[in-house]
Amino acid sequence: MKTILVAITTHKRPKWCLELIKELHSQREGFDIKIVIFCDKDETDYTIVKDFCREFNYTYLETRVLMGKYRFWEIINLTYYYADNQDYDYWISLPDDCIPVQNFFSRAINLLSEKYPVVNFFTMNIHTRMGATDKRVTVNDSVLMLTNWVDGCYISTKEIVQGLKIPIPIASSMKLERVGTGVSHEQVRYFNDKGILVAQSYYALVEHIGSLKSVMHTAKVRGEHYGKTLEFDLSSSLTEDDYNYTHDKLKQYN
Repeated sequence: MKTILVAITTHKRPKWCLELIKELHSQREGFDIKIVIFCDKDETDYTIVKDFCREFNYTYLETRVLMGKYRFWEIINLTYYYADNQDYDYWISLPDDCIPVQNFFSRAINLLSEKYPVVNFFTMNIHTRMGATDKRVTVNDSVLMLTNWVDGCYISTKEIVQGLKIPIPIASSMKLERVGTGVSHEQVRYFNDKGILVAQSYYALVEHIGSLKSVMHTAKVRGEHYGKTLEFDLSSSLTEDDYNYTHDKLKQYN
């Protein structure tokens, strides 16, 4: 039985975080799933998440102080420090604002190969139409795009994560509002330096929750730049079955 370590970062969204880990828990059959929650501490009550983790022997960790956007890279490094001392076969990174598709774990593992040991599986529709993603390959019947792009939703083997440390990103050190935290850029730089090829799943394995104001604050700028219809192009690039599955789950958020 393969062991999958799932690291979830969360901040001020205990209900969303709970729904995410409940969905992951419901799909655990056939795998040894280790879920660990990394909470950026503030005044938000995370009792419902703590109780669920305690009941099913998952791990809940929180920072001693609020780290915030410009110290988010430190939160990510905490996940890697934790992983260095764990036993597992596959690593999955997730934020709290997403819903996994059906058969999530097996489909995520199926994306990996010896040549492409890191695969990003959050794919926005806007990315599937960008020129940089035209080159595609097929791995285990899954279509991948050679984007060399990775963010908070990816799977890799244990060997990739071991020793991974992100330096303070320029975006964080200079507090550049429009370029996010800079963590993704530093991850790509790390993989490039190691000669690791990063791919992106053509079809997303998670649906992001929220609005233009709460999900990917620079996406609106990118949408205008590429002349896309924003409300549709910012949704995940899901298959029809996955769209129906994840959006049915959204009913639990109302």
